Amino acid sequence: MACRTSTNYKYLKPFEPTYKTEYEVSKNPEEWKFVERLLPPKCVPTPEPKGVYPSGWRPQDAKAYESPYFGYLIDIQPSSFIEKKVITKGLLDLKDFHHLLVPRNVCNSSDGGSNNVKYVQIVTSYAGEVTARSALRRAYPSSELFTLGITRVFLLARTRHKTTDVSQAALEDENRKFGDLLQGNFYESYRNLTYKHAMGLKWASNLCPQIKYILKMDDDIVVDLYKVVDVLRAYERNSTFDLLGYVFDNLRPIRMKANKWYVTKQEYYRNYYPKFLSGWFYVTKPNVAFEIVEKARTLPYFWIDDVFLTGIIPESLGSSFLDIRHLFTTYPEHLDCCITRNVPCEFSVAPSGGDYDLQIRFQKHSKKCSTVRACADLPPGVNISQVCVAKKVIPQLSRGLPSIKIIKL
Repeated sequence: MACRTSTNYKYLKPFEPTYKTEYEVSKNPEEWKFVERLLPPKCVPTPEPKGVYPSGWRPQDAKAYESPYFGYLIDIQPSSFIEKKVITKGLLDLKDFHHLLVPRNVCNSSDGGSNNVKYVQIVTSYAGEVTARSALRRAYPSSELFTLGITRVFLLARTRHKTTDVSQAALEDENRKFGDLLQGNFYESYRNLTYKHAMGLKWASNLCPQIKYILKMDDDIVVDLYKVVDVLRAYERNSTFDLLGYVFDNLRPIRMKANKWYVTKQEYYRNYYPKFLSGWFYVTKPNVAFEIVEKARTLPYFWIDDVFLTGIIPESLGSSFLDIRHLFTTYPEHLDCCITRNVPCEFSVAPSGGDYDLQIRFQKHSKKCSTVRACADLPPGVNISQVCVAKKVIPQLSRGLPSIKIIKL
């Protein structure tokens, strides 16, 4: 690989590289960061990089790409992309992996354009939880998501007919109607959550050229997407991060055999997990997600997905974290308190507590407070945590539903 001066440049990035080899000009600075790591130090671009990387699908096409933004030309040898940018087949250690269902038109807005889509929301969902998916679609229909620049996909696995009420035919009908299901050919199981999670990251990281962030969440979590988009816009201007969410640190593996989340020394030998994110909701970038999934292929499979994909792998990559735990609550009643009192909610992420209608109620409230500005403020020095007090049992590793007792003041 070499750099040399030139007067006629153009850096290009792949467009839907899984299926095509056409190139589009990229104006997203984040797109350049992946390529920086492939270049000699003297080739690293100066302020406001606009660049792009050649197709990973056909590395033999990547000979020389030029850019109007820099005074040099980069020759990238095909071998660099064979190692770094080829979109690998399979999924982690599943060599025969393939999709049973794929979403449609995920890069296009309701008017057929694609420029508005900046975020892809991947939602882990059990195939049989039709009610949870329906609640999210009612709370944030595709038309509302597009006003926020978001496209949404639900991540499913293969069903076992004897253990679920939904058939594969029913899922196919659901996808024909909504076009928002991504289903892998592995089976639904909590031991397969890492496959499902990685499937979503891999798919989203190779999605649309203009995607800035990947928003990962569970289908039983309530999220104020208006606040999330505002937060991301602010951090985009003033901060850098690889992973953003509720950061757990210094947590121990569970060594009790009777526990569902029991981890053997053979599975994970260290006494503490590395820093990792709650899988309830977190944000990352396409290039980071790509690196995580590629790195995961080289390590032994670990079935606790949050720990593996947002902890063990990012630790090995030297990824940076940004903690936004102040936006999380384990009490769904806190959201209802905000709604009842008609005040802006200090919390943006909470479990539904099995109340899927809370998705709809909180979306309406969040939109009213965010866009219409029709909510009242709490008195100075008072917050929702003070006016609505709950007692909870914290679930292990943020999994499962909390047990809640409300005390009205």
